[in-house]
Amino acid sequence: MKRIDVRAAVRVLGITITSESDTELIGLCPLHDDHHPSFAINQQTGAWVCYTGCGQGGILTLAQRVLGCSYQTAQYYLDSKVVSAMPEAPTLTIGAEKEVVGPPEFHYVEGKTHRYMIERGFTPDTLRDWHVGWDFARQAIVIPVTWQGDTVGLIYRHVPPIPEGYPRYEYTPHMPKSRILFGWDHIDWAADAPLIMVEGPLDALMMHQYGFRTTAAILGMSMSKAQAELLNARSLRVTLCFDQDEAGRDATKRGIKLLHGRAGVVKLPHKDPAECTREEVAEALATVSTLWVPPHA
Repeated sequence: MKRIDVRAAVRVLGITITSESDTELIGLCPLHDDHHPSFAINQQTGAWVCYTGCGQGGILTLAQRVLGCSYQTAQYYLDSKVVSAMPEAPTLTIGAEKEVVGPPEFHYVEGKTHRYMIERGFTPDTLRDWHVGWDFARQAIVIPVTWQGDTVGLIYRHVPPIPEGYPRYEYTPHMPKSRILFGWDHIDWAADAPLIMVEGPLDALMMHQYGFRTTAAILGMSMSKAQAELLNARSLRVTLCFDQDEAGRDATKRGIKLLHGRAGVVKLPHKDPAECTREEVAEALATVSTLWVPPHA
């Protein structure tokens, strides 16, 4: 990472500066309800300290704590906002704006999204139905994850251009993503159709938009044992619709094995469902095949 402009970083992190010297900026600590300036940061090195006990560290750990995000996302945020002077990401209003308030990792504005989602083909109705929002601090699309009616986490989808080495997706801490299935609460259980398993959240959203409302996502490159147990316990018919790449093929084999060979397999004409048209997905689902996986594969 390039050297961060400390003064610019302090500004974008929303820290109130009350005075300064040749070497330090003095202000209100962003980590507690500060009414008497107790925060200082070195203008050259970014080293900071809170004199009332919130701690000390470097500029990246400060950004991490202020934003309530991972170290890597803090680096991505400062790289894009401070170093590269990337223009503000355009957002679109998709409905009445509602600020969702909570801990830092659960903070976003519902009713806003990035133009990227519209360009990918998602409709305002889909974005409203799934409560898709926007995190202004992270400059990321936010997709809530619910399980049995409760919000158990948020998925952050960073928008292009994404610097090399940064992930497309980030998840809030402690979200039990390997023990749940994304979209489970949106499934039309009255439909007489197999449960369709896809990899990512955007795949699930697009499948539901296309009318395939028995779709859920594993949120990863392979199905976990806990996820398979959810399906096996309900004796659900399952169709695996994973990405058409090496990782997707490996995930398909693992899924078949965990589901004891009773799942169908769909081969899509493109890499993933979100890149296919509704007609292409429908045609693929009409030709479900099976895949035999050796017991010890």
